[in-house]
Amino acid sequence: MSEKDKRIRLLSEGKVSTVLLKLGLPTIIGMLISALYNVVDAYFISWLGPSQMAAVSIVFPVVQVVIGLGLTFGTGAASCISRYMGDGNMFAANKTASSAIFSSIAAGAAITIVSLFFCEELLIALGASETILPYAKSYFTVYMLFATVGVCYIAMNNVVISEGAARMSMLVMLLGGILNILLDPVFIFMFRLGVYGAAVATVISQISMLAIFIWYFSSSRANVEIAPRHIAFEKKVYLDVLKIGLPMFAFQLLSGVSMGMTNTAISEYGDAAVASIGIALRILALVSYVIFGFVKGFQPLAGYSYGAGNYGRLKESTAAALKWTGGYCAVVALSLCFFNHEIMGLFSHGDMNIVQIGGSVLLCNGAVFILFGFFMVYSTLFLALGKAREGMILNLSRQGIFFIPAILTLPGIFGMDGVIYSQPVAEVLSFALAFLLFIPLKRALDGHAGATAFAPDHGV
Repeated sequence: MSEKDKRIRLLSEGKVSTVLLKLGLPTIIGMLISALYNVVDAYFISWLGPSQMAAVSIVFPVVQVVIGLGLTFGTGAASCISRYMGDGNMFAANKTASSAIFSSIAAGAAITIVSLFFCEELLIALGASETILPYAKSYFTVYMLFATVGVCYIAMNNVVISEGAARMSMLVMLLGGILNILLDPVFIFMFRLGVYGAAVATVISQISMLAIFIWYFSSSRANVEIAPRHIAFEKKVYLDVLKIGLPMFAFQLLSGVSMGMTNTAISEYGDAAVASIGIALRILALVSYVIFGFVKGFQPLAGYSYGAGNYGRLKESTAAALKWTGGYCAVVALSLCFFNHEIMGLFSHGDMNIVQIGGSVLLCNGAVFILFGFFMVYSTLFLALGKAREGMILNLSRQGIFFIPAILTLPGIFGMDGVIYSQPVAEVLSFALAFLLFIPLKRALDGHAGATAFAPDHGV
């Protein structure tokens, strides 16, 4: 039996719990590695002081935009490549992959030039104070000089996954994460480079991952060939890539904007406040990435079951996903609520301001975290069934539709507490919206209504 037939049989006949684990686990591991070395980064930098920690938090929204550019070309190309490989059209697959990867290089170069030209203005707009700005410029300059590397390796990683080489992707991400963790103390403390050294460690790990991906695509291991001769400046190629990629960029951009607005709102309360928010957000990202990875495994199972008209299996997989994510989120929620000060204490080094402010952030977000799993399953289900409009609205609700009004109004009413409350308020409202949108879909599922009730919405 071919690998393709095995994957189809797994989706159509495999035990739901087994399918969810096999499809979701590699993605969970890859995303956890990425989130983990961000947390470890924060741990080492926190030894330097609150201003240095705050500086990295100020730069983080820009990092999100760099990731977004890589995902724009990577996920967009991956969607096309998988279909072309399924059709046996390797010419089109090579053309799409090469056009997307070399375009990602151009996009990375463009953002490097623009960001470095407006470096100081951008950092001040993101909330950098006089004490934070020198450290932020140091980290920002190094990272953005090599932004092209970051954009390109992320794009290549998605193309590798589109080939079905999830294990290769996971191993490369693992290597990059371990290398970053090992180099952090060397450059930060041994070479006494401080925040500058943290950026150097990150860049070296990214260069290493990119080098391995280049080797992979240059070897006989890869099915897709990436080369300048395959580049096609054709409207259809870029429309197909950007149709899938731009929503990913919009999500990452909104994430960066929301972080920037949070940093700006909290900056008037001092460097320790900015640092504590940055640490707490990294911890929340770490526990959230498990859900992000899991629903990546749930999406193809739900989509395949729907496409096959097997609504019983669709209901079973949805129920299992809700049960598993709900249980995990309940455990995390309790941990954040009862051990928030202990968790923040690992990064505070005796600074009780960081413990108190960061602990409040973890407590408030932990109190509503139990809703996060349900929200992600609902929003993923809409996308899996082709309900693009509902899926898009839900994906933009947490960091945009509800969060931006909250961060603009609540701090004026509640002060610093208003900054802390903004994300939990957005989480609750986003869940309520997801639940309301899910009600008619659930009725159709329960009634086995058939294809008409589940007709994909091709508009956005």
